[in-house]
Amino acid sequence: MAFASNAKFRVGYDAAGSGFFLTTRFIDTRTERPRHEVENNLDIVRTIGIDTNNKILEVSITEEAEIQVEDFLKNNNINQNNLLITVHPGGYNFYTHWSAQGFAQVSDYLIERYNAKVIMVGSSSEYSLVKGVVSLMKNRPIVLVGETTLAYLISILKRSKIFIGN
Repeated sequence: MAFASNAKFRVGYDAAGSGFFLTTRFIDTRTERPRHEVENNLDIVRTIGIDTNNKILEVSITEEAEIQVEDFLKNNNINQNNLLITVHPGGYNFYTHWSAQGFAQVSDYLIERYNAKVIMVGSSSEYSLVKGVVSLMKNRPIVLVGETTLAYLISILKRSKIFIGN
């Protein structure tokens, strides 16, 4: 697909022989030096002379997601006066993950001490991880694992007072 595009620059990771059609190949060292994906992507475009100091990420929230989240919050008796906390126990680099027990304990503490509303989020591939965290809890969070679009998740995060994740 990259070759067929006739693009002047075809830049990307040369991983597992996939860099054959690239004009500029970038050696994939992401597992050797874990860091934010923004830094990785900026390194790629720097190879063709593009540089920026602007590392600000911008995301958009759709009106549809906003309406869906408002309905979700109403259906779960969550209003703007509640302490809403989003918890994501998953993540890309498993070796940096906090323990399931740690997520369970801090979530229980926030629910008991502050009457917080805790929402567990993650991709569908993280379901068993989140299920493990929930099984260690005394209180029941709201589980939205594998059930959100990116816009929906961002809309939830916008309303959260605290985010806890890896």
